[in-house]
Amino acid sequence: MGIGSFMKELHLQNFKCFESFKIENLNRINIFVGDNGSGKTSILDAICLLLPYRPNLDYLLKRYYSKDILNTYTLLDTLFRIFSREGVTKLKAVFESDEIIEISSDNLSDFSLKQFYDNSGVLKNIYVPSEYIYIDENTKAQVIDILKEINPEIIKSMYIIAKQNNKVKYLEDCISMDIQSGFYKMFMILGSLFMAKDGIVLIDGIENNIYHESYSKFWKYIEKLAIKNNIQLFITTHSYEFLLSSIIETTENIDSINVYTLRKSGTNIRYVDFQGKEVKEMLDANYEVR
Repeated sequence: MGIGSFMKELHLQNFKCFESFKIENLNRINIFVGDNGSGKTSILDAICLLLPYRPNLDYLLKRYYSKDILNTYTLLDTLFRIFSREGVTKLKAVFESDEIIEISSDNLSDFSLKQFYDNSGVLKNIYVPSEYIYIDENTKAQVIDILKEINPEIIKSMYIIAKQNNKVKYLEDCISMDIQSGFYKMFMILGSLFMAKDGIVLIDGIENNIYHESYSKFWKYIEKLAIKNNIQLFITTHSYEFLLSSIIETTENIDSINVYTLRKSGTNIRYVDFQGKEVKEMLDANYEVR
């Protein structure tokens, strides 16, 4: 990835629902579970802002859009003003190489807003969902082959939708993601895992719009591509069924997974973290981890 290693620590101060929050010992695959409002998506938003090559800042802005703020401040200023609590907002990421990226709301002018790509033009980090995913023809063919194996019927649906709706069509090197369906969600995630080699992929609500019978096969490819392409994953989910399918189906790389259960009490948010083997044992014993 752009800074040369996986993220190992995340620190948040006065950011969205977090007054003070710290996660250590992040893994290759990090899954966040918890009730609505417990901060799952907020963690992905913070990571997005801290990445050396930030993905999809336009997606963040559209979710939290304010015309008055945008007309007055830069994109980074705008996002911080939307996300900040009272007081100074600080974000910090520590990487395995011991390099550190920090952003503070009282010193944004000193922070360089880098592009989505590095100097070689390689996409580094991706935040799913987004409106577009840029892929080459070879990658598109590989993703479609995987989707055919997961569920052949969704390929038929794709061509029907693409023909009937002008917003959903193949361009020269990208596919529009305006329609939120299981097919497009899986296409976007799998495409991201092909394209973001040595980077980070953030996936919010991974189970949304995906039929539960596809979970197990879908997860096998997520895990396989993350390992093969040296990608660090940050995933949120509300679905116990998805968590069950993903962890139970993971065998060889179970040590690469951490699950974080976020719990909110008043203004305080804390987490309990479990390593993959622990979660697998708990799920085997019918203990609900979320």
